[in-house]
Amino acid sequence: MYVNLYFSKRPKEYLTTSLDNVENTTNERLVWYDKLYDVENEDVFNFKYKLRDNDTVTRWLQQVQLNWGLWQDEENIKIFNYNNYVSPSWETIKTARTTMNNVIDEVNENGWFEVPEDLKLNVEDKADTQLPKLNELHFIFENNLIEENERTGENIEPQLFRALESMNNLVHVCEKWDGNENPTVFNVFRMIEHDDLEWLHMADDDYNRMEIFNFGYIELDFGTIGKDLGTCFETNDVELVKRQEIKQQEWIRPFLSQKFLMPKEPVGEWKPDHYYKWCEDNEVTDYGYNYKEPQYNLGRVILGEWVDRDKYDVSDVQRILSEYPTFEDIRLSEE
Repeated sequence: MYVNLYFSKRPKEYLTTSLDNVENTTNERLVWYDKLYDVENEDVFNFKYKLRDNDTVTRWLQQVQLNWGLWQDEENIKIFNYNNYVSPSWETIKTARTTMNNVIDEVNENGWFEVPEDLKLNVEDKADTQLPKLNELHFIFENNLIEENERTGENIEPQLFRALESMNNLVHVCEKWDGNENPTVFNVFRMIEHDDLEWLHMADDDYNRMEIFNFGYIELDFGTIGKDLGTCFETNDVELVKRQEIKQQEWIRPFLSQKFLMPKEPVGEWKPDHYYKWCEDNEVTDYGYNYKEPQYNLGRVILGEWVDRDKYDVSDVQRILSEYPTFEDIRLSEE
């Protein structure tokens, strides 16, 4: 079985979205079954992935098919939310930092919640990744989004929602800066869940299939508001551990992420012994996190491998997405 991610040269205005006026945010893609785009033409690029053969992938695939069936029966539609994160240039980082500071001003001026002034980002310091500030800004976003969802029944006032979405996505843009302009691509696709879809809980066997890969795979997306212990290790977010606010992945949801980093194979710090040492040095077990349990494994469950993985590198993928910028659809095929 294969998963096909289609991108086209069509202008983005052909896409239907309710979030057009929300910058730095999540895109929405509506696909009508009676208006399916013909993807077999030269204006479409297909990232084709061969799915792995294991129980976790089987359960994910069943969730996807069941979810699509529920939406098709009710409204004859598929709905995707998606984010595209491409490695930023220094000019992009400066713009993102400036925009984040403007969002902080907007939040404080409107009294929606409080963001300390000292969390504003230094726009000109190219060497400082400012990860501690970004970690704290993400924590503030996470807490306030959860509180607002609970208070409003997930019907947040649009301006506030825009500010929260912008904060989150700007953090993810800015934290990709390591002082160098290294090419990366990371795309997340969430197939919006029908109200009648029952969520599947992850088990130890699922966690034991978690791995780290850099290039040319699709993964079971995190699908959780917050950070897991592995992400805290990556961003050195010790404060979140001390706050006991770690959020591990619990569910197999009809979500996937598409990742392209170099080198193609992970090296160095992404070995378990580095992770374990970080956990030991920061005494995470004192805060209730037994980091050697399966749920704390590094990585994500790999769903499938790009059939053309050996033909391209990250710069090629960036060129492809520049030439075919518009996400069209995700479809399954037998071959």
